[in-house]
Order: sequence, then structure tokens, then C-alpha cells
Amino acid sequence: MDLLISILIIFISSIFIHYYLLNSLTTYSPKHIKDNKFRFYLTLFIASFYSLIITILYDIFSSTFSVSILVSFGVLSIFSWYFYRRGALTNDYDYLKQIMINNSNNIYLSKKLLDKVKNESNSDVDNNHDESVLKLVNHILKKQTAQTKVIHYFIKQSEL
Repeated sequence: MDLLISILIIFISSIFIHYYLLNSLTTYSPKHIKDNKFRFYLTLFIASFYSLIITILYDIFSSTFSVSILVSFGVLSIFSWYFYRRGALTNDYDYLKQIMINNSNNIYLSKKLLDKVKNESNSDVDNNHDESVLKLVNHILKKQTAQTKVIHYFIKQSEL
């Protein structure tokens, strides 16, 4: 298979995996996943970086040098990283949408930890969980849930 076709397949599949699949696996609720420029920039960075690494590995093992592919994905990686870090072309609602995704990730992880503790306390395994950690997780869960509801309201208002 041609290198360019292989790299494009990797690039497109990386976009799909990161933009759609990864967020669906790590968020508490699908309604918390909103399209935003930060997510787009990060997805482009990851997909172009993967493609760049695969091209470099291909060039090393086949003793070739694919200048146009390396430069293309190198420039795309740099620009997407720069746009992500600078928040280029974003607005307040892009920030809110990204915060909502991050809050949803925290809610998901907090609930997983609480479920783990609950399941272990019901079993015969003797687990000593630090009460301060459990209090912290409950506090995080309460705050993140409240923040997510408020952010969701603001985003809904902006879409009207």
C-alpha cells in the first residue's frame, strides 16, 4: 500500500477515535459532549502527530525520506498545537463547552471511584479507604455536577 494512503487512513481513523470515541468513553453523559474549537485543535494535533510518527518510522525502516508528508504533518502539528494553546479563533462558549467536557470527565471518574469503594466495602476484602479522600471525591462530584448544569444552561441559551 502506498505510504500516503496508509498515512491518510491513520490520520482519519485517529480523528474518529479521538474526536468521537475517546470522549464518549470518558464522559459521564453524552449530552456533555459539545463540539468546540479546542476539541477540534487537539484532535488535529493528535492525528497529525500520529501520522508524523508513523511516517518517521516508515522512513527509518525503508531508508527513505518523505519530505512532503513530514513537512505537511509537521506544520499541521505545530499549528494545531499553537491554536489549542492560544485559544485561537475561539469564543467564551468554546471555553465553556471544553470545561463542560472536562467536568463530565471528573464526574465520571469520581463516580467510578465511589462505586469501587462501595463494591469493595460490600465484599469480604479489608480495604482501608482514607475518609478524607472520599470526602474530597464527594465534594468534587457535587461541585462538578452543579457547574456542569450551569454551563449546560449557558450553552443552551447561546444556541437560541
